[in-house]
Order: sequence, then structure tokens, then C-alpha cells
Amino acid sequence: MSGLRFIIHLFLFVFLLSTHAALAQPFSWNTIDLPRDVDINGIFTAGSAFIAFGDDGVILTTQTGTQWRDISLPEEVELFTGVSTDEHWFVAGPDAGIWVSSDLGANWAKVLLPEIENGPFRPFGIYLLANGQLLALGDEICSTRVAVSEDGVNWAVLSAQLNRAGASFPHPDGIVLTQSGLGPPCVVTPIIGGVLEFNRWNAETGFAGPIGITLSYFGAAAAWHLNRFWVTQRTGGLLGIPLEFWVGEFSSLDPVTMDERIGPLIAEPTSMAPYPNGLILSHIGQVTFLDLQANQLIEQTVPGADIAYRFAANEGVVVGVGNGGRAIWAVNNAATQPIDALSLGGLLLLVLLLLATGQAQVLSKRIV
Repeated sequence: MSGLRFIIHLFLFVFLLSTHAALAQPFSWNTIDLPRDVDINGIFTAGSAFIAFGDDGVILTTQTGTQWRDISLPEEVELFTGVSTDEHWFVAGPDAGIWVSSDLGANWAKVLLPEIENGPFRPFGIYLLANGQLLALGDEICSTRVAVSEDGVNWAVLSAQLNRAGASFPHPDGIVLTQSGLGPPCVVTPIIGGVLEFNRWNAETGFAGPIGITLSYFGAAAAWHLNRFWVTQRTGGLLGIPLEFWVGEFSSLDPVTMDERIGPLIAEPTSMAPYPNGLILSHIGQVTFLDLQANQLIEQTVPGADIAYRFAANEGVVVGVGNGGRAIWAVNNAATQPIDALSLGGLLLLVLLLLATGQAQVLSKRIV
């Protein structure tokens, strides 16, 4: 029986070692040069498609990260934001305005935007709200104008004005705006700290007042994912205390409480992207994967030591885009899931072998 025991122990060792190694490297990154050598400012998903946008009106799309199709605008304008609905793709920028496509980017049409005091409305961010409406934030830092649309073509500017001074993202009940570090006077910030401002949305009256959160050294990377607010935070940096970076979660903003803080991070992230079982935090030349199932941070070096990629993900693929027309992509490694089919089969086989060993030992004792 000693030989069988050795085989079982060896199988268990290899099984655990391979699982640990895969968890330590959740992504195997591949590099690719995009069809257009320009700075890419963002990326979003529409079903299984990834849509990247940037300078000179460049728009590129891919299904897997390997093959990209050029679906750029007919005008060379800077694009800073994009979103999709079931029927349309949208890209926008303050000087570009809002462009819409209903045929997967084959054709783009410029939307006629309402006039405000100093000319047409200038969109800085465009978002899809939970009620199906589209919302666009203006490019003003203080007293940001807000426009809404039912179809993405006909827009109305609201009387409500918000304080946009950092990252912003939609929430089922409204929109969240962030401010990091020392902000403009329109945002109530202490000398050290920042504000996470949650503005609830009312479909009839617009926004129903913000709730402000003041955090010490609050960072600009933030997202809503898996029914949680996720934000980054800087601590220390004064009186000889080393500066550290963390990521924390809020289950609710009413009341305001940070449920958990995970870290420290290797560096301050420049952006945060949701992933089916976690979050991807982007740093210059590196990424940090927050595995929400194991509640751990996994750090990786990515190709391009001088690039802070902007990421988007679907169920199986992660794509990052950066400056100079460079991109990376990766397929989700099976070991980042709770347990894959192969591991489950191996585990069941191990259990059966252990049971067989136990039965054989009992039988041998009875014979003796």
C-alpha cells in the first residue's frame, strides 16, 4: 500500500501546487499593436464587443483582443467617453459632441445638442442609467451641466447642476462623482482629503440631492460593481509616515460606512475596471487584480513599463488599451474561478482514491 499512498500524495501535491501557481498569475497577457497609432482614451463593452476610442476620432473594435476593426469617425476630434445600449453605440467629447451608431460602428451620425449659455452643450462623460435613460455630464468643473435623453438622439439640459471634479460612474439609483486631493472651491474638501458625492436620481424631478463622503487622501479610481461601491484611498504621507494606497468597499452610502479596506496596493491606481469575479486596478506598467472571491490582491507586471492601461472585461476576455496605439489582452485563467471542471474532476478522483485506500486498509486488517 505504500506505493499507492505515494501516488496519492504526489497527486495532491501537484494539484495544490498548480492551483496556487495559477492563482498567483490570473492573466497571461498578450500584446498587440492597434491599427491606428494614436492615444486611446477609453474602452467600453457592448455585448461581446469591445469598443476603444481616442484622439483624432479613432474608434476601434474587437471581439477577442486579437483582431481589431477600424470604425473611426469621419472627423478628427478627441473622444473621452463612450457607452452602449441594446440598440446603439455612443462616443463623445467636449469638442466632438455626441456621435451615435446603430449598425455596430459601420456608420456614425453626429447628434444635435441643445444650446446653453456659451454655445452647444459640451459632453465630458456619458452614462446609461438603470431606468434606461442616458445621462451626459458637461465639461465644467464647478456647477457641471447635466443633459438627459430617452433615445440618445434627443437631449434636454436639466436645471440641476453637479460638482464634477474627478472620476464619475453610474449607479442604479443615480450617479457618483469623485474628487481627489486638493480640489476646486466648488467641492467641499478639507486640506487633506477628498469627496465621494453620490447624487440620487429621480426620473421625474432629476437629482434629489447628494450625499458627500470625506475621506483622508481619497483617490480618483472608483466603480460600482457587485452591489458595492469600490474606491481607492491614500493614507500616510505626513510627518514621516509612508504613503500607502488601499482599495475599500461601501455596501451603502446611506448611512456612510466603509465596510472593508484591502491592501496596501503597490502604487496609486489610475483607473479601476469591473471584472466578473473582481476588479482590475491599473498602474503604470502594472496591474493589481482584486479577487473578490478569495478577498486577496494579486499583482502583475504588464507589457509597457510606461503605460497605464484602461481596461474593460466581459465573461472571458480582458482588454487593456493605452497610449501610442498599444493594447494588451488576456483570457481569464480557469484557476481564478472558484474551481474549474478539471480541478473538480481531479479532486473527486483524489477522494475516490483515498476512500479506496481506507477500504483496503480495513480489509487487510480483517485478514490479518
